[in-house]
Amino acid sequence: MSAVRIFFEVLLVIVALALIYTIVTPFKAEVKSYILSIGNRQVSELLYIIGYIIYKLGYLSYTLLDLIAKYSYQAIQYLLNGLGVRG
Repeated sequence: MSAVRIFFEVLLVIVALALIYTIVTPFKAEVKSYILSIGNRQVSELLYIIGYIIYKLGYLSYTLLDLIAKYSYQAIQYLLNGLGVRG
């Protein structure tokens, strides 16, 4: 397996987790109440723990991608200003 393929697979997982985070965030309370309302207590607790871990990993992924996007934008602006292009 090449390093480039591994890099893109990890990047895909990071983007997927960030996407899950952005989709679930507005409905966080509803999802939590739905999971905890499942009849079987052990299943609902297990789903809640798994969901919590995925949510936190999604938050970290979203934050990482946000930082990369902001610094990339600043770097592009800096390079374009160095070339004399105004934007």
